[in-house]
Amino acid sequence: MSGFILPAVLRENVQDGGSTWSCGTAAEEGAEQAYATFSVTQDPAAIAGIRKSEGFTGQGFDSTHTVTKCSGKPTYFAMEPGPRYTESLDAGAPAPRGLFIAFTKAAEARFGCAKQ
Repeated sequence: MSGFILPAVLRENVQDGGSTWSCGTAAEEGAEQAYATFSVTQDPAAIAGIRKSEGFTGQGFDSTHTVTKCSGKPTYFAMEPGPRYTESLDAGAPAPRGLFIAFTKAAEARFGCAKQ
Protein backbone atom coordinates (compact mmCIF):
# COMPACT_ATOMS: atom_id res chain seq x y z
CA MET A 1 0.00 0.00 0.00
CA SER A 2 1.44 3.31 -1.04
CA GLY A 3 2.92 5.20 1.88
CA PHE A 4 3.14 2.21 4.22
CA ILE A 5 6.69 0.97 4.68
CA LEU A 6 7.90 -1.55 7.20
CA PRO A 7 11.57 -1.74 8.14
CA ALA A 8 13.52 -4.89 7.27
CA VAL A 9 10.66 -6.72 5.51
CA LEU A 10 12.07 -9.71 3.71
CA ARG A 11 8.82 -11.17 2.38
CA GLU A 12 5.31 -9.89 1.82
CA ASN A 13 2.21 -11.49 0.40
CA VAL A 14 -0.38 -8.96 -0.79
CA GLN A 15 -3.95 -9.85 -1.72
CA ASP A 16 -6.04 -7.09 -3.25
CA GLY A 17 -9.70 -7.73 -4.01
CA GLY A 18 -10.80 -4.11 -4.45
CA SER A 19 -12.98 -3.75 -1.37
CA THR A 20 -10.57 -5.92 0.64
CA TRP A 21 -6.80 -5.61 0.96
CA SER A 22 -4.48 -7.79 3.03
CA CYS A 23 -0.73 -8.12 3.41
CA GLY A 24 1.24 -10.67 5.37
CA THR A 25 4.83 -9.65 6.14
CA ALA A 26 7.95 -11.35 7.45
CA ALA A 27 11.32 -9.91 8.40
CA GLU A 28 14.56 -11.81 8.61
CA GLU A 29 14.73 -15.20 10.24
CA GLY A 30 16.13 -15.47 13.76
CA ALA A 31 15.90 -13.21 16.79
CA GLU A 32 14.96 -10.15 14.72
CA GLN A 33 12.15 -11.98 12.94
CA ALA A 34 8.89 -10.01 12.93
CA TYR A 35 5.65 -11.17 11.37
CA ALA A 36 2.45 -9.17 11.07
CA THR A 37 -0.66 -9.29 8.90
CA PHE A 38 -2.52 -6.13 7.92
CA SER A 39 -6.07 -6.15 6.54
CA VAL A 40 -8.75 -3.65 5.58
CA THR A 41 -12.19 -4.33 4.14
CA GLN A 42 -15.32 -2.49 3.15
CA ASP A 43 -17.08 -5.66 2.01
CA PRO A 44 -20.64 -5.47 3.44
CA ALA A 45 -20.84 -9.23 4.13
CA ALA A 46 -17.52 -9.22 5.98
CA ILE A 47 -18.51 -6.14 8.01
CA ALA A 48 -21.86 -7.73 8.93
CA GLY A 49 -20.05 -10.87 10.15
CA ILE A 50 -17.56 -8.83 12.15
CA ARG A 51 -20.35 -6.88 13.85
CA LYS A 52 -22.05 -10.16 14.86
CA SER A 53 -18.85 -11.65 16.27
CA GLU A 54 -18.47 -12.32 19.97
CA GLY A 55 -16.49 -9.56 21.63
CA PHE A 56 -17.36 -6.85 19.11
CA THR A 57 -17.90 -3.60 21.04
CA GLY A 58 -19.47 -1.40 18.37
CA GLN A 59 -16.13 0.08 17.34
CA GLY A 60 -14.08 -3.08 17.11
CA PHE A 61 -12.46 -5.65 19.32
CA ASP A 62 -9.36 -3.84 20.59
CA SER A 63 -6.92 -1.11 19.57
CA THR A 64 -5.71 -2.97 16.46
CA HIS A 65 -9.05 -4.35 15.22
CA THR A 66 -11.44 -1.46 14.59
CA VAL A 67 -14.44 -0.44 12.51
CA THR A 68 -14.82 3.15 11.35
CA LYS A 69 -16.48 4.95 8.45
CA CYS A 70 -14.63 5.96 5.32
CA SER A 71 -16.64 8.09 2.91
CA GLY A 72 -19.78 6.84 4.64
CA LYS A 73 -18.83 3.13 4.29
CA PRO A 74 -18.15 0.96 7.32
CA THR A 75 -14.49 -0.03 7.11
CA TYR A 76 -12.69 -2.66 9.19
CA PHE A 77 -8.97 -2.30 9.89
CA ALA A 78 -7.01 -5.13 11.47
CA MET A 79 -3.40 -5.82 12.36
CA GLU A 80 -2.36 -9.15 13.77
CA PRO A 81 1.22 -9.38 15.05
CA GLY A 82 2.64 -12.86 14.71
CA PRO A 83 3.62 -14.95 17.72
CA ARG A 84 7.25 -13.83 17.59
CA TYR A 85 6.59 -10.14 16.93
CA THR A 86 7.07 -9.11 20.55
CA GLU A 87 10.57 -10.63 20.45
CA SER A 88 11.44 -8.18 17.66
CA LEU A 89 10.55 -5.14 19.78
CA ASP A 90 13.96 -5.27 21.49
CA ALA A 91 15.57 -5.29 18.02
CA GLY A 92 13.91 -1.99 17.10
CA ALA A 93 10.58 -3.04 15.59
CA PRO A 94 7.84 -0.43 16.10
CA ALA A 95 5.34 -0.90 18.92
CA PRO A 96 2.13 -2.58 17.69
CA ARG A 97 -0.11 0.47 18.33
CA GLY A 98 2.22 2.81 16.43
CA LEU A 99 2.46 0.33 13.57
CA PHE A 100 -1.34 0.08 13.41
CA ILE A 101 -1.68 3.88 13.31
CA ALA A 102 0.85 4.08 10.45
CA PHE A 103 -1.07 1.36 8.57
CA THR A 104 -4.49 3.03 8.97
CA LYS A 105 -3.05 6.40 7.98
CA ALA A 106 -1.65 4.92 4.75
CA ALA A 107 -4.99 3.19 4.05
CA GLU A 108 -6.97 6.44 4.33
CA ALA A 109 -6.24 7.56 0.77
CA ARG A 110 -6.80 4.10 -0.69
CA PHE A 111 -10.20 3.57 0.96
CA GLY A 112 -11.56 7.12 0.88
CA CYS A 113 -11.17 7.82 4.57
CA ALA A 114 -11.46 11.43 5.61
CA LYS A 115 -10.96 12.98 8.99
CA GLN A 116 -14.46 12.78 10.49
